[in-house]
Amino acid sequence: MRRYFEFRTVSCLLAAGAIAGVALGLAGQSACAAEPSLESFIPGSHVADVYGSKRDGKRDHTGVDVAAPQGTPIAAPADATVVEVSDLFHGEPRYGKAVVLKLDDGTLLWVTHLDGYSVRAGDRLSAGDVFATVGMTQFMKVPHVHIEAYRETGVDRRVDPAAVWPFLARG
Repeated sequence: MRRYFEFRTVSCLLAAGAIAGVALGLAGQSACAAEPSLESFIPGSHVADVYGSKRDGKRDHTGVDVAAPQGTPIAAPADATVVEVSDLFHGEPRYGKAVVLKLDDGTLLWVTHLDGYSVRAGDRLSAGDVFATVGMTQFMKVPHVHIEAYRETGVDRRVDPAAVWPFLARG
């Protein structure tokens, strides 16, 4: 099922893309030449929680949380194919809306707690393409996205997303 953004969301995304395009044009760089960064992934965001931190004193955190205002655009940090989109990821209200990307190196990237998304399964994204916005599910205290990374092979398929992109480490 394809989700469409509200007009207000689309206007914000177009404005953010135009501003980014002007900034890149002025710098004489192309979007493809830039190394991914937290700012290019989710503008104005910060890493709020890291992989492996203790949750409720019981379990380890399975991903990285990146906090930003609700509705902030999320751009693909690398070339990828959209594998799955869902309004209720894995049937879990705690995940809410989600997009799963398969990067060209085979890594699967879950991006959950979305406000909305503008892609469907099978879509091809280039690094820098906006595909979703930061949301806030009913169980969250602040708007953020939860990011999990999985490798296709190996005993421990789940990996620290900061091992894939160092900019996701809390600095």
